[in-house]
Amino acid sequence: MHIKVYNTGATAITQPLPTTAPYESKKTDGANITSVSIPVNGSIEINILSATNKYIIKTDA
Repeated sequence: MHIKVYNTGATAITQPLPTTAPYESKKTDGANITSVSIPVNGSIEINILSATNKYIIKTDA
């Protein structure tokens, strides 16, 4: 699943991401992350993959 999240608010948003099994949250370079920041009037893209009883969440943020 591919999701694009927009922030049209007046302040940046920090969105926590799941990190406990069966989830893994990573940047596109493979580094583990616990949250993403969405800048004012900005957007981020999130991909959720399901593989071998895990949900892998990757983001470009």
